[in-house]
Amino acid sequence: MKGKRELILQSVLDIMMENGVNGLKVSDIAKRADIGKGTVYEYFPSKEDLFLGAVEFGLDMCVAHISESVSGKSGFNDSLQAFIDSIIEITGKAPFLSMIGDSSNMPFTGNAIKRLRATAMGIMEAMTDILDGIISKGAAGGIVKKPENPLYIQSLVITISNMIMHNAQAGGRSRDDLSAFFHEYCLKLLS
Repeated sequence: MKGKRELILQSVLDIMMENGVNGLKVSDIAKRADIGKGTVYEYFPSKEDLFLGAVEFGLDMCVAHISESVSGKSGFNDSLQAFIDSIIEITGKAPFLSMIGDSSNMPFTGNAIKRLRATAMGIMEAMTDILDGIISKGAAGGIVKKPENPLYIQSLVITISNMIMHNAQAGGRSRDDLSAFFHEYCLKLLS
């Protein structure tokens, strides 16, 4: 069973996905979480704190899902496919991710935007570590070459994530087409 903090954060994510950041109302959050408005303020004293807490919560869930998807795979190709497919899956289920990159639409202070960017960088590092582990498997098996510069791996994560997010927003290619494309794309870049 989720605690009150998690219920609040999940409610914020759900409402943001339905109404956007500007649609956040403490009364709606409390109603969705089935708690009193005062309880929301006990955990999060401001709208910024609510938003940032929810984004951090959502991103942590995304990385945990990716890590869990990959950890069950033994070989390089299966692990890479699980990594790509989990990003595709998350992007379809978590449209709040696209809000993170567009800080111009957020009614928050510079400190909140800095905190949001720091959180996003932490998540990017975690995803880079996961992909680095996958590439290490492939390099050990002679399937791919491991880049010497870790920024190369981070750029793969950024490219994959951004292109998948863009495709999800534009309603372009199917999940299967994206999955096959990015698997081939990674293999070519790492050969």
